[in-house]
Amino acid sequence: MHGLNRKENGARGLSAARKGAAFLLAAGIFAAGFSAAAAEDGRTVDLSAESGTITLTEGGAYTLTGTLDGGRIVVNASKDEKVELILAGAEVISPEGPAVECVQAKDLIITLADGTENRLTDAPPAFDSGENAANGALFSKADVKIRGNGALTVEGKYKHGIVSKDDLKIKSGNLTVTSVSDGLRGKDSVTIEGGSLDIRAGKDGISATNDQKQDKGWIEILGGKIRIHAAGDGIQSETTLTISGGDFEITTEGQSSGQSKSQKGVKTKIMLRISGGTFVMNTRDDAFNSGLDAVVDGGDFRIETSDDGLHVNRELTVNGGSFDIPVCYEGFEGTSVTINGGDIRIVSADDAIGAAAGTEEAAAFYSRDGNPEVSVTINGGEIEAVSGGDTVDSNGNIFVNGGKLRLSSPAQPYYEGVLLCNGRVTVTGGDLAMVGNIGVELTVENQPMLLVSFRQDQPEGSEVSLRDQSGNVLMRTTARRNFTQAIFSGAELQEGETYALYIGEEKITDAPISGPISKVAADGGEFTGGYPRGHW
Repeated sequence: MHGLNRKENGARGLSAARKGAAFLLAAGIFAAGFSAAAAEDGRTVDLSAESGTITLTEGGAYTLTGTLDGGRIVVNASKDEKVELILAGAEVISPEGPAVECVQAKDLIITLADGTENRLTDAPPAFDSGENAANGALFSKADVKIRGNGALTVEGKYKHGIVSKDDLKIKSGNLTVTSVSDGLRGKDSVTIEGGSLDIRAGKDGISATNDQKQDKGWIEILGGKIRIHAAGDGIQSETTLTISGGDFEITTEGQSSGQSKSQKGVKTKIMLRISGGTFVMNTRDDAFNSGLDAVVDGGDFRIETSDDGLHVNRELTVNGGSFDIPVCYEGFEGTSVTINGGDIRIVSADDAIGAAAGTEEAAAFYSRDGNPEVSVTINGGEIEAVSGGDTVDSNGNIFVNGGKLRLSSPAQPYYEGVLLCNGRVTVTGGDLAMVGNIGVELTVENQPMLLVSFRQDQPEGSEVSLRDQSGNVLMRTTARRNFTQAIFSGAELQEGETYALYIGEEKITDAPISGPISKVAADGGEFTGGYPRGHW
């Protein structure tokens, strides 16, 4: 007979076969303290009438209500059966191990009933078997799917909050998770389609941990409202991480329970792709980091970090998005950085946009003329950046083919500049109005470039503009640092024409364009600028 049977160890087992439930009701057989009502989709269990461990051994839907204090729910069904737990005002406080543990099932489905508040709290196990232990307040060896419009609070007092040893998928629900270690952990994958998640983790906020297979260990986020405060990484995957939507607020700070030295906002080892979403980041390490490549097609980013805004070890491609990075060490960094679009504003302590050898292959190449594998290429977008070092820097080459650049670098030390590299700067297009040095070899094609030098520092905050002889402004920028050199280049400029340089509304000097690169001293004397690294 299927039904509720008292185990020899005092725990209780519950089978949800409809015919078994109907038989029990018809026979009037109830174990002491157990309340159940048969329904077409399963059984309702009043946890307040139970104690110890409730074991679910068959597939089906179970509606849980009330409080089980000093007990736990164990799912141990056939590997071909799905088990659904409908939490409808349920609280489970485990005295030992997970509050809900799925030993075996095809899928474990957690449905949060509309308008209900639910809570799961775990405790340390009697014996800690390390990573093989059931180490989450909600722990499953099968796939886990969470859905519904109710609320669930998870307290991971032993290690993690929610763990699936296979795939973890969150479709909806209001989840609040606090954990000693990771908040959400899916070994093979984590998918978030919607819902509201508030995670406070002693290590990583959300993680996918399978590093043995390239098609596992990934994270995909399509939407939802996600708030993470983590002492480790905010979101971390072993292979790929894809974000196409969602509202994110991620903070990483504090001492990690795992003694982790990584406190990045969003991190993956192979590929990071972002096509949408709103991000508010405040991180101790990089806000976004990829061990190999990253592509950003869109999104709205507000980043404050003690390290880099976006850091990749190989190729970073920015096709779109809005970036406001008022605090960082470096803004964008990769072995190669390509910007095709986007609205980008960066204030950096060192380089705003930098290319350096981040892979072993690139690092193996050395030449004083620059590494051809290392480059910054700007094809489009609007970039306003101010640096404490080089504003755009490359250990190889720099290519500017388009875009609107408004760059500022410091007047001192003399070796910092707006466009600096170990190789060559090539400008073939774009709208450039910049203050700072260019002290390396320049190639300018399709449009002329004008460089103006000043014998004394010009003040930060000055509006610098280039105008035609009728006083019409052709291009302008606001200096974000003191400066001794201004640079202009654009399709509006024509060889053989003379333009006027203004600071504010004061005309400083006339500036004739006599060739691809023209140099003018603001005081009418000899042009000065550059530094020994370059060819001026």
